[in-house]
Amino acid sequence: MVAMRSSNVICKDNLKPGEFELFPIQLNFYLQLELIKHVDISVYMKLLQLYNREEGYAFPTIARLMVDLKIGGKATIDNSLDRLEKSGLIEKAKGYRGNNIYYVYKPLDKYELNKLLPEKVVKYKEFEEKILKNANLDKVRYQQHLQDQQVN
Repeated sequence: MVAMRSSNVICKDNLKPGEFELFPIQLNFYLQLELIKHVDISVYMKLLQLYNREEGYAFPTIARLMVDLKIGGKATIDNSLDRLEKSGLIEKAKGYRGNNIYYVYKPLDKYELNKLLPEKVVKYKEFEEKILKNANLDKVRYQQHLQDQQVN
């Protein structure tokens, strides 16, 4: 891997129009509830970026999505689009030339998702509890290790 230097410019509040797309933070809740995968966020954001306001939809080819996102498998894109559609984040339709067009929708907020999917919320809370418990145990073990080092 090539070692790169950053711009050393803090990104927050330093991007000009055209250099960014707003990221709907609600997508994180979709991840937490396992409605979508991380790759789906890239696909969603690319569709959002390519959204044509005049037409009212995005219309990239699968090949264009593969190239732009450097995803080597058509099935990965197809599966991602399916998950995005099943979760209500996009709607796929056929254009007048037979090509796919994509309507990109604003995600539901956390409250709405939690109300719709209480069983997934329980599963996420269990996951969160397990991770935080393990992190706390790691911290305690590390503190004990430091104390043991001071004694020796």
